[in-house]
Amino acid sequence: MSTRLIAKKLSESFITTEREQKLPVLSETDGNKSNNGDDISTPAGTINDLSTFEAASADIRTVISSKGSICAAGIANIINRSNNVVALTRHHFPNAIGSSDVISKVKTTLDAFGANAENTLLTHSVCPDEINHEDGHINDLFTKKLGGGKVFHLGGLGGIPFTGKTGFAAFSHHVPDGGHAFILQAAHIGISNSLKLGQFTRDGQTHDGSACGAAVGALGHCAAGKPIPDLSDCGWDYQMSYIVNKISKSMERIDATYVESGKDENARQAMLARETHGIGKEMLDNIVSTDFGCDKSMLIVLTGIQLNMPFDFEDYFEPISFEVRKSDGTVIDVFERTFGKKKATAYDSTTRSQ
Repeated sequence: MSTRLIAKKLSESFITTEREQKLPVLSETDGNKSNNGDDISTPAGTINDLSTFEAASADIRTVISSKGSICAAGIANIINRSNNVVALTRHHFPNAIGSSDVISKVKTTLDAFGANAENTLLTHSVCPDEINHEDGHINDLFTKKLGGGKVFHLGGLGGIPFTGKTGFAAFSHHVPDGGHAFILQAAHIGISNSLKLGQFTRDGQTHDGSACGAAVGALGHCAAGKPIPDLSDCGWDYQMSYIVNKISKSMERIDATYVESGKDENARQAMLARETHGIGKEMLDNIVSTDFGCDKSMLIVLTGIQLNMPFDFEDYFEPISFEVRKSDGTVIDVFERTFGKKKATAYDSTTRSQ
């Protein structure tokens, strides 16, 4: 079915019922209001985001491939559902963009500094969850397009760089002679097919699971008032014990966000992701150095939150900081030249690190 025909059919009808199609139906109000009643929707029948169009197109192709055809109501339902996903994402993560856009913008900035796949070694500090490492997702794109297929792993649970100073030292000693080091550090958060943050609809499972599981688990531990683990005696589970300790210190901010949002669980999960990012960034800042390479070598650090998107969306990434550190101690903030002016979020007043 051509794009022109799809548009024509959309103009004819946007109202769907379960009887008219064999697709899961989301009404025009499903997912487009936060729990406190704020309208975060896109008007029915409108596409104003390329990611919406691309995800909806992929869904439509899938239906046509499997069933042979799709009716106008089915197309409308898919478009509506995709609009709701983008509206929810923009509401909680207004600076988030598709991963393919991220790598394109980052490469443009790196070109200006003379950093490329030939002279730059890539490291990731991201959660080992398999949904973070699928083909076409941000980690995969950076590995292929910036790392030349190679990547050093700094991260553990929650994207926190648990390999520490020793891990970074090992990584930095692998940097090409006279070359540069690039770090991608990110927390992550899932968005389920039912548009719940902190959850993800995994292939092969009939129920949604948590994502990031470590962060959500730590939040649950602290919210239940369970004892905070002693890091000097935490047995074989140091990483989770560390995350619980750190999240326990963030509970006041997380709870404040939850209350201020009208007890919107999605807002609490979004704040949890921001706190987890802050925990990882704090550790990262304490383990890195520019003591490698030559006097022209640079340490380039991009941090943010990886969004594991539902349905056929590419994953999104909300950049939070992007800087170039030089061996003489100079730090150049390249966020705005790369991504534009940062949009304010509902979490700015309470988040530990932006």
